[in-house]
Amino acid sequence: MRPNDAFAALLALASAGASGAASIPAEGETPFTMMERLYSYFGVSSFALTSSAAHIHSGASMRLTINFAPSPFPQAGVAVGTLGVSTPSLAVATNADTFSVAVRGHESGTLRFYVLLREDDNNDGVINLALGDDEWQSPELTIPPGVTTTFNIPLTSFVVTDAGSGNEIQNFTTTPKLAMLLDIHTKASYPGGIITTQRTLGVDHAGLYAGPQTTPLPCVGDLNIDRVVNTSDLAVILGHFGETVLPGQWGDLDGSTLIDTNDLIAFLGGFGAACP
Repeated sequence: MRPNDAFAALLALASAGASGAASIPAEGETPFTMMERLYSYFGVSSFALTSSAAHIHSGASMRLTINFAPSPFPQAGVAVGTLGVSTPSLAVATNADTFSVAVRGHESGTLRFYVLLREDDNNDGVINLALGDDEWQSPELTIPPGVTTTFNIPLTSFVVTDAGSGNEIQNFTTTPKLAMLLDIHTKASYPGGIITTQRTLGVDHAGLYAGPQTTPLPCVGDLNIDRVVNTSDLAVILGHFGETVLPGQWGDLDGSTLIDTNDLIAFLGGFGAACP
């Protein structure tokens, strides 16, 4: 069960620091296509959302680090997304029928998420669930640890959470303003119990689309994500050679966090190849 709207709003003001630079879809390519930190609840001491060079769907992605902590409560979680964007930051196809997001799973333990979509049903330029706007919630889904998964959720599976408030009609393709929240959480009742230490996930390509989305195959050595392994990528790996970086960043092809000869050998093995 998610925090009620009043509690979530207080948490958002207290801990989010949202910048207002989000978009739908959220791709992570620039600050203007990132999602925002919205709120955390119960056993979360802090969380961060940053741009990442890691390949998840295409181009850059978003890195979500959640510092879970022991708590007397049986659940803990965070929300990322946007509390409302309009055109040109809002791009939804007129025939959109699927919410899709690509997620690179965390290290271990059980994390699940659901999606909330909020519409400006009364066209007043403000999303307010108490004044005639609808909120829709997806089914809860489990994030497999350690792998990248593209979740495709039919919009028909979203159910209204505030019956009697709005028109209870899905206006996702016509609303002038849309909010998108991904609530990612752990619970004591989940397999393995509640998580109480740091977990890191990757997120990309979150939005509403016409039909299910697929994740392009990663291409070893394509460091600038142009779908070919060439001298431009070699310049990246040589420019960071000998450095200690985040796993998978700047040519760390073996995930050791050190860019060394092992990475260079792996890179040269695919040199000149076009990505699938």
